[in-house]
Amino acid sequence: MASLTHGEEINMSGRVLRAAAGLLALCLAPAGAADYPTKPVRVVVPYSPGGGTDVLARPVLQKLSESMGQQFVVDNRAGANSIIGTELVTRSRPDGYTLLVGTTATSSNASLYKKLPYDTLKALAPISLIANAPFFLVANAALPANSVKELIALAKANPGKINFGSAGIGGTPHLAGEMFNVRAGVKMVHVPYKGAAESIVDLIAGQVQIMFTGLPATIHHVRAGKLKLLAVADPRRSALMPELPTIAESGIPGFEAASWYGIFGPAGVPRAVQARLADEIAKAVQAKDLRDRFLAFGAEPLWNTPEQFAAYFREDVIKWAKIVKESGARAD
Repeated sequence: MASLTHGEEINMSGRVLRAAAGLLALCLAPAGAADYPTKPVRVVVPYSPGGGTDVLARPVLQKLSESMGQQFVVDNRAGANSIIGTELVTRSRPDGYTLLVGTTATSSNASLYKKLPYDTLKALAPISLIANAPFFLVANAALPANSVKELIALAKANPGKINFGSAGIGGTPHLAGEMFNVRAGVKMVHVPYKGAAESIVDLIAGQVQIMFTGLPATIHHVRAGKLKLLAVADPRRSALMPELPTIAESGIPGFEAASWYGIFGPAGVPRAVQARLADEIAKAVQAKDLRDRFLAFGAEPLWNTPEQFAAYFREDVIKWAKIVKESGARAD
């Protein structure tokens, strides 16, 4: 057998090294959609256990655990209006094994805070929405206004004398109130509390006169005659309260305020993994038992593709940035 020349030996060695490098890269590459997941997936919920985000996320994650053959484990990382948990995810390896349950605050924080430890639109990979829960405009039972139009007239006649409560500065209910001020041309005063429960207690007592909140937290007080509903802050009437008008049809066109919930990964999660997750989420939220559970909580199950969610998310960031600028609201 003829021996190799020095040049041929170098070429052969180069081919071997390139082949070995290619094999190594293949081994280290993120698993494709067909293999994912091969181990438990950590899902960061940036709020406390038992809160609205936690309650909505857990049944979806249980469905994913069942359909994908690996546990989707909740990791509650509350603090700083969801910033702590979100930052943790943005700094995680983009392999699909660390996910985030994001909310409307994920969008609004981008403009509410002068400095975030991440770039909201660049650091996250939107995968799919899971639900949307519209806010309701709730008033103290004694407030001399029984509609949005009457509230606007009352607020214009008494600038700075009507208070609206919220669960804290920078939350979506706070921004919904600021948006109402801007769009209605009124000056109601924001009164922040340390949580929704405290704000509702003072709403019943009349320390604050109105607030934007989810239906489950107030419906039993409405039925008891302690509070009253004026409108729903959604483009469509609520299936739970079809007789209640929307704020848009009550004189403020285009008014919409809700808490949406969605699944994100850190930027760089393989597209195939994103698509697989989105497909499984769509199946999960369309299950009748989960849909019924969401509706009872005042939320509508939603699903979309990563591309659709990315477009929605970008528009939502822009929407809240405009509201923050117009109202002058700040959280830091």
